[in-house]
Amino acid sequence: MQKETERREKAEYIAREIIAEARGRLVLHFPYLDQAIYGLRPLPLKSVPFGSDGSFLFYDPIFLIDQYERDENSALKLLLHTTLHMLFRQALVGVRIQRPLWNLACDIAVEHLTESFDLPGLKSGREEARKDVYGKLQREGVYMSAEAVYAWLCEHPPSEPEYVLYRDLFQRDSHRVWYRREDGIQLPDVPEILNWEEIRQDATSLCEAENEDKNSLFLELLRGRRKPKADYSKFLTRFLARSEIMQPSRTEFDGGLYHLSGSLYGPIRLIEPLECSDDPHLTELLIAIDTSGSVKGQRVRRFVQRTCEILCGRDVFAPGTKICIVQCDDRIRDVSMIRSRNELDTYLTDLRLSGFGQTDFRPVFELAGEYVRRGEFSGLAGIFYFTDGDGVYPRKAPPFETVFVIDSDMPGRAHVPPWAVRVDMDEDSFGSEEK
Repeated sequence: MQKETERREKAEYIAREIIAEARGRLVLHFPYLDQAIYGLRPLPLKSVPFGSDGSFLFYDPIFLIDQYERDENSALKLLLHTTLHMLFRQALVGVRIQRPLWNLACDIAVEHLTESFDLPGLKSGREEARKDVYGKLQREGVYMSAEAVYAWLCEHPPSEPEYVLYRDLFQRDSHRVWYRREDGIQLPDVPEILNWEEIRQDATSLCEAENEDKNSLFLELLRGRRKPKADYSKFLTRFLARSEIMQPSRTEFDGGLYHLSGSLYGPIRLIEPLECSDDPHLTELLIAIDTSGSVKGQRVRRFVQRTCEILCGRDVFAPGTKICIVQCDDRIRDVSMIRSRNELDTYLTDLRLSGFGQTDFRPVFELAGEYVRRGEFSGLAGIFYFTDGDGVYPRKAPPFETVFVIDSDMPGRAHVPPWAVRVDMDEDSFGSEEK
């Protein structure tokens, strides 16, 4: 018993030294990742060969030593791989995620990024086989982020032999602890939760100060392919149409001169209103509200009210305008067809949310398709879907533009498919970042 204890203590000591050496080498090459690399607390755990839940760095000392004996750079590769998972918050997963495909997507994205770094110790000897996979994805137009790769894998599920091959090519660490809460895995309490969003922002700022050509892919992924902040009201104008309608133009007709002419010359008007207008107006729009249990009612109201205020402020209602507002969790709960400003005001006043079950986005798209087939919609501009992003998405892109407005309280759970536009709901002012 004493010999076993001494053997374990010796193994833990050696493993700690291996990790310390790997940390030092990585920080020397990636100084902007020091918070991420040293933020994780090493903790020996026999049941997890190597991995992290965002707070601890779990490792099996015997496994780590065995890997080191085979390849002295193994700890370097493992540590960078796991750290990148945490830096991109890939361990923050929703309950409906397809675990095997999400795990694989994260490993592919991280290894693709790792191989872009100019560090000889990171070479694995299997680069050619991996390049075949990267090439296949890139030929399909897949952006090499975990979210985009996952969306593609869901659309094109690999066969069992393909999955095993890809897993063996890209897997390094264990993702078991990512699902510790869902699976009821008992692990030590976390004394302090790491703020990975803040760590990521700091790493981005420090990386930007270096040679951008050297770290262009890494910077792009850190930034999340974000465009400069866009005003939400300006973004909505993309869905307004210009076409001639039989009503006076609000921009070209001067009502003051018209009434002055009447007071001076009676029924003979010198200035007549234009009979038609091509002012921007709304044709048809579907606003979907995720009413699952994870979405907050107050924020839902804020989204609907702000969206409708912007639309109404532009006086977008015209003959034929339709705003269909749908409440849906895992099935359609309520449908309201709005055709005028008065109807919209009444809807907002009497708004009551219903549902609070699981999240399935597909019923809304099925409803939109049915309305198009029945002729209820003849010019649907698009779908605005307010949600936390954690749910079942359609497997195929719909024939109309789709915007997922993501509740910023839970950004890590949103895995929006590449065929949709994502707009993050700003915490304070309903600004947005289009991606």
